[in-house]
Amino acid sequence: MDKTELINELAKSLNTTKKNAGEAVNAALMIITEHLADGDGLSISGFGSLTVRLTPERTARNPRTMEKVVIPECNRIVFRPSPKLLEKVNDN
Repeated sequence: MDKTELINELAKSLNTTKKNAGEAVNAALMIITEHLADGDGLSISGFGSLTVRLTPERTARNPRTMEKVVIPECNRIVFRPSPKLLEKVNDN
């Protein structure tokens, strides 16, 4: 499912227009993005949580040239599904 399909499903589910559903989806995604960019986590009951983790600097190796490369530290977004979501996914 992509964003357009999500908007269509939401519009159908809420019996509203695609424009209103699109605005709701865009607003929700903007809020989630802003919180994650600030380093805050986000938890949605029954769905899961998104957290930001700092990955430390590390040394890797280019497999083609065997040259060592330093990968700088960066933030990663980690999704942790809720037990209810895992149960629903594993039942199907």
